[in-house]
Amino acid sequence: MVPFFLIFLVIAILLVEMTGWRLLLFPPLVVIAFEMFAHAHVCPWAGRPFILPIACTLTAAAGVALVVFFGDAPLAAAASILFGIGVLRVFDLHVPPALAVGLLPFVIPNVSYEFPISVGVGTLLLTMCFLAWRRVAVTKFAKILHW
Repeated sequence: MVPFFLIFLVIAILLVEMTGWRLLLFPPLVVIAFEMFAHAHVCPWAGRPFILPIACTLTAAAGVALVVFFGDAPLAAAASILFGIGVLRVFDLHVPPALAVGLLPFVIPNVSYEFPISVGVGTLLLTMCFLAWRRVAVTKFAKILHW
C-alpha cells in the first residue's frame, strides 16, 4: 500500500514540476488517496474509482463557474455545495472531500479553467495508481492461495 501511495505522490509532484500546475495535488486529493489505499475495503469510492475523477472535476468546474459569474459571495459558495451534493447523489457516491473541491475556487486567487483540469488529471492519476495497486495486491493474494 505505502509504495503505491508514494509512487502516486512522486508522479504527481513530477507532473506539478513539469506543468507548473500546483493544484494537480489539490489539498483534499491526499486525503482521498490515503483513504483509498489505507482503507480500500471500507472506502466508499474505492469500489467505483472511475467515477471519482468525474465527480471531483464536475464539482471543481462548478466552483470555478460560480466564482467567475458571481464572485466569492456566500450564496455562490452555498450553491457550490448544493451542486456538489447533487453530483454525489446522481452518481450515488459518498465522497465528502469532493464538496471541498467545489469550494477551493473561492479561496484560489485568479482561479481559472486550469483548476478543474488539474483536479481531473490529479484524480485520474490517483485512480490509475490505485487500480495498479489493486491489481498487484489481488495477484499477490491469488499466488498465496495457490501455495
